[in-house]
Amino acid sequence: MAVRNHSYTPQQVYDFVSNSTLSTQPGTKASYSDIGMGLLGHVLSQGAGVSFDQLVKDRILNVLGMDSTGMRINASEISIPEDIKSRFAQGHIAGKEVNLEFIPETIHSAGAMYSTANDLLKYLSANLGLIQTKVNDSIQETHLIRNSFGQSSENKSLKDYIGLGWTVTTDFGKVVIWHTGSIDGYTSIIGFNPGKQIGLVILCGCNYDDFSSQEMINLVIPFLLYHK
Repeated sequence: MAVRNHSYTPQQVYDFVSNSTLSTQPGTKASYSDIGMGLLGHVLSQGAGVSFDQLVKDRILNVLGMDSTGMRINASEISIPEDIKSRFAQGHIAGKEVNLEFIPETIHSAGAMYSTANDLLKYLSANLGLIQTKVNDSIQETHLIRNSFGQSSENKSLKDYIGLGWTVTTDFGKVVIWHTGSIDGYTSIIGFNPGKQIGLVILCGCNYDDFSSQEMINLVIPFLLYHK
């Protein structure tokens, strides 16, 4: 479920979730939800008593040295640090430049962050166990399979599972862990093969209609699964 209403208040989000009807019984079918991930970040920040931005900085970014990653939105407007702004890539829809999309504070964890390829490679290195930090055990726990998405594609040997914020794709013992992201004007994918100790990041200043997440998946997953 995507979130495209830029003016949601926290109460509207709460009301939306409270009044929603599930299409399946809880625990019977896995499905990814932007608003679900957004609310998870909101609940975690409320429990910690700090903003989601500060929580991620304290628990992840500062630990991994991801100095060029952060939140591009405050409670009411787009807000990019000056030292980052000059390096910020322009987003595009159908070849035309677009303004950054605003995402309500309640669901910041579903698309309000910015990063760089170098910083995301640091994150990949931590996920591959190539660097040792105090968050290693927590990171490894996110890779554990929680539920099944079922068959991944027309290739019957591929199966998709859900981890904690990750999709886990398997093919007879081979494993790739990955996630895609998209907002207006931007599309991205990050993935890695823990067995082969390889990973890949693609960041594109293009809209999901111009170069879709599925096209990225079709490129990245086979490469990470079968690269020798």
